Amino acid sequence: MIKVAAWNVRGLNGIDHQRAVENLVREHGIQFFGLIETRVNVANVQRIRSKFLTSWSWFDDYNGPTGRIWLAWCNLEINVDILWVDNQIIHCQAMYKRTHTKCLISVLYVCLISILYGNCTHTNLWATLQNLADNISGEPWLVL
Repeated sequence: MIKVAAWNVRGLNGIDHQRAVENLVREHGIQFFGLIETRVNVANVQRIRSKFLTSWSWFDDYNGPTGRIWLAWCNLEINVDILWVDNQIIHCQAMYKRTHTKCLISVLYVCLISILYGNCTHTNLWATLQNLADNISGEPWLVL
């Protein structure tokens, strides 16, 4: 079984949030982490990632200047295939290497105040989720 977590971290630029992520991973044995609202400028991504979870693999949604969603996973324990990306969702398939058990994971960015963030509509998000659901054939699916 894959141990999964998600956190609306509201900024990963500070060392305090980076340490908090590492502490959660260590304390709970987390193998896959969805980080939402990282607020890290694309120019600073490598510098920030070099400070924590350095042996993990990463994927992000840098369609805009500050990646809203980052995925991180321990590639010694799981494989991740990215299946769908847009401005509010990253959808992937994770496989636990020990048992070859697979599950789908969708990490969402839900804007509560569209006027501040722009380009976010719940209609589009729910339509995307419905489309994904229509194409799932019995595989476990986590929506975070």
